[in-house]
Amino acid sequence: METSLIGKALDFGSSEYRFESYVSNIIHFKNPYLYLLNHLRFSLAKKVFFFNIPLLPQSLQLLRLLLNLKVIRRFSRLQGTTYSVFPNYSKYGQPIKHLKAYYRLRNPILVKFKALTLLNKSLGASSLLIETSSGIMTHKEALKQKVGGILVCTIL
Repeated sequence: METSLIGKALDFGSSEYRFESYVSNIIHFKNPYLYLLNHLRFSLAKKVFFFNIPLLPQSLQLLRLLLNLKVIRRFSRLQGTTYSVFPNYSKYGQPIKHLKAYYRLRNPILVKFKALTLLNKSLGASSLLIETSSGIMTHKEALKQKVGGILVCTIL
């Protein structure tokens, strides 16, 4: 049975099947949020201690937000635009059960303020990350500022 390219990259490492050089470098420049979130998802699946990633300035704001939400333990700048990111794990497994990215350049998912108020009642402990005109923030911060925006990802 044939597995997907992403499944092969998870099983054998990103250097196998030339996954890193052909796919993710294109995503890095066109969609920096998705590039960071995919690397984080791969590292959580492989349970690596840290990973190195080149970041653009707009994805650095997302990295700070993930640090505040305790999705990552810490991050540090190596040289230039390369950062080391340390995902957060607990003694009993990973605390993040589900991280789903929704950010896309074509046909983005717009979430209005009224929709956020309805979603807030059903979300529970999960968080929505939303890109607004004043930067990227959680849905609770967007509700306080009474703004809507583009859905970046959900964290359960």
